[in-house]
Amino acid sequence: MLNHAGLLQIDSLNLYYYARHKKVHIVSNMSLSIRPYEVFGLVGESGCGKTMTALSILRLLPRVIKPEGKILFCPPDSPPLDLLNVPPRTLNQIRGKHIGMIFQEPMTSLNPVFTIGTQIAEPLIFHEGITKKEALRRAVQLLERVKIPEPEKTIKYYPHQLSGGMRQRVMIAIAISCTPSLLIADEPTTALDVTIQAEILDLLMEIKEESGMAVILITHDLSIISETADRVAIMYAGSIVEMAPVERIFSEPSHPYTMGLLESLPLERGRKLTPIPGTVPSPEELPRGCKFSNRCRFRVVECDIVEPPLKEVAPEHFVRCIRKI
Repeated sequence: MLNHAGLLQIDSLNLYYYARHKKVHIVSNMSLSIRPYEVFGLVGESGCGKTMTALSILRLLPRVIKPEGKILFCPPDSPPLDLLNVPPRTLNQIRGKHIGMIFQEPMTSLNPVFTIGTQIAEPLIFHEGITKKEALRRAVQLLERVKIPEPEKTIKYYPHQLSGGMRQRVMIAIAISCTPSLLIADEPTTALDVTIQAEILDLLMEIKEESGMAVILITHDLSIISETADRVAIMYAGSIVEMAPVERIFSEPSHPYTMGLLESLPLERGRKLTPIPGTVPSPEELPRGCKFSNRCRFRVVECDIVEPPLKEVAPEHFVRCIRKI
């Protein structure tokens, strides 16, 4: 599945830790490709490995978690780089400049002891070698771009002096400050009210169109994906169970987990919602065979024997289900 024409290619990525001398996988055999200029959605319940996958791209994983596999990134005018093996100096040149990231919870991601202006100026000074004065001038322009009122005043504020929506806009300003070719947005609308969520998503898509960057949009909300993404991967318990163009996911879902997610959405007035029974198992207690088998309404004996591979059932439509083999 590795496509060398992509901007970013993840090939056979495994993330694991050791518990009681046992190797425990939190992401298993993940392969996907991000194309230039596209919005790629990564969807799943909490704990399925979405954020850890994103953190592995920039090698920001907790020390106890070990990666295996390849993550190839193609910077402009450069040969592909394996981000899991490049030296720290090279990686620092990529972080912020070529790959930006919007982290969850801006209140905990922004440094409480530095002003907003200082935090936006830092990557500009580091990557572009400009003076602090010039970087602060650019910071004002970036705050204007993310539609923060009175940006000259805002650069002097500290994070606690801003609302949640304003802090998220500041995080976006930092992430796009050096015009990266890839932006990773990890749950960018979490903990925001509905109207602010819509504003943040509209802002991200507007900036994406202006700058031509690709976006990895991580969320648990399929309704957000339906409005913004070009392609989507559905994750469950550390594995991709379905991946396809977004229109096909909604018109022809093929994995029982994807079907369950769609059936739990309030798509029609008066239609009863059908929740998925049970909960996502912990990485240390995954069932044998298919990881979704203990919650699946189509379960048969073979589901408990071997986990099915991710198979292409239609052009660009991949499914991990025994019914599709």
